Amino acid sequence: MGDDIIAEQDGEEIKGVAVAAPTFEQYRRAVGRVRRILEDGRAEIAVMVH
Repeated sequence: MGDDIIAEQDGEEIKGVAVAAPTFEQYRRAVGRVRRILEDGRAEIAVMVH
């Protein structure tokens, strides 16, 4: 929990990658942060609005 979510290109799609200790550049590109893991295993994400 607490990992930053970084958007990355994946072919023609975009995926979110969790990064525990982002570099400054990764932090600047972060789109959210993991708040908690739900009972079914999905992550609850707090989306950042820049």
